[in-house]
Amino acid sequence: MLLGSKENYPDREELEAQEAGARIGMYFNDWTAASTTRRGDLLLIYFIKPYKAVHFIARAATDAHFVKEEVDEDSTDKPAFSPTQWWADTTPFVEIEPIPFEQLKASAHGGLILNSGTGIFLSPQTIAGLDFRAKDPARQGEVDRLATIPTGLADLPSPSTMTLDEWREIAAGALKLEAHVSSHIVEPLLRWLIADRDLSVVREYKIGKRQADFVIVDGEGSPLHVIEVKKRIKSAHGQPWEDTATSLKSGGTPTTSTWQRRSSTPRGSCWSTTRVVNPRAFSRATT
Repeated sequence: MLLGSKENYPDREELEAQEAGARIGMYFNDWTAASTTRRGDLLLIYFIKPYKAVHFIARAATDAHFVKEEVDEDSTDKPAFSPTQWWADTTPFVEIEPIPFEQLKASAHGGLILNSGTGIFLSPQTIAGLDFRAKDPARQGEVDRLATIPTGLADLPSPSTMTLDEWREIAAGALKLEAHVSSHIVEPLLRWLIADRDLSVVREYKIGKRQADFVIVDGEGSPLHVIEVKKRIKSAHGQPWEDTATSLKSGGTPTTSTWQRRSSTPRGSCWSTTRVVNPRAFSRATT
């Protein structure tokens, strides 16, 4: 669910412009969103006071992308909010009969807290409890298609017992913390990858004054791979990171490569970054 204020409420001209752009494959309606927002996600557009209701639905036309803009503190024409946020482009908004906050809260069984500026994850069960009715009855078919109930595991399974099929179905929005990505995405995957091999996984591996999230070591305890976990990465897909290489120097300069992965689910995906480090770069003292 995306949040908007009175100033953001689109008028008829804006809605028609969105429709015109979509007809030629252009989606330029950008909105602040959760970092885990993925293309195709169902979006409910909620407006705070004086509306206090969902007035539109749409789908995410792009993955969330991070925008950082410098604001001139001396300027007299400052934006109403910081543009340095996560954003996503959406399909054209389709107006529906308002769904008030109290109805949303009841469908979420009371577990709904509004935090301004970001997207809020609503479970499939919450969506199933809502009634989506088009403001224009002629568009009800479109509303029904948009409001298809998402699938996926909204409740995180136990990482020690979950299966690979359950792992694939974890909803991105359920991973609220980076620690959830570590415990429910990365660690189980590493466990499956090294099964029946003379390797083990060490969490919070000390490297000098710092520590790596995960390190795969061989049977002698020598490190082979270093994994740094991120809930979402701000750099463009496929671009290498240089900011942690210096922390890995020990008896030589490590050679590194970057692997970025995403676990695609009907609800979205989460990202982690694996930095593969030349084991010769570690000294025996460090290991």
